Amino acid sequence: MSEFSENRSSAEVLRRQEALYRLIISQLYYDGHHPMAITLQSSCNVVEPCPPSDRLSQLVHIGLAHEPDRMKRMENQPSIGLNPIQEILIGPGLDLEFESDIDPSAPEPAHMKLLM
Repeated sequence: MSEFSENRSSAEVLRRQEALYRLIISQLYYDGHHPMAITLQSSCNVVEPCPPSDRLSQLVHIGLAHEPDRMKRMENQPSIGLNPIQEILIGPGLDLEFESDIDPSAPEPAHMKLLM
């Protein structure tokens, strides 16, 4: 990769990060968390003012609605009273009752001989 393309990609990453920070700050202002928004704005060096907006909340809801397999999971599992972000953080979990169709190729440990 050339130096120009590396600089271009890092500039793109920085631009996206600043846009994300601006969305977070705007959401904090919108939700009434002014001290937290001011602190984040100063720590992230966001110079331009961020007007109150709920765009981040809207984008999250749109993204969650279009997440693959989300609708299937919602139909198959009864709701336990969690909001969508809590469901993402908890995740699907580990199915302890899952039975594999593949037989293990290794012998049982009880049938192995100890070589010393």
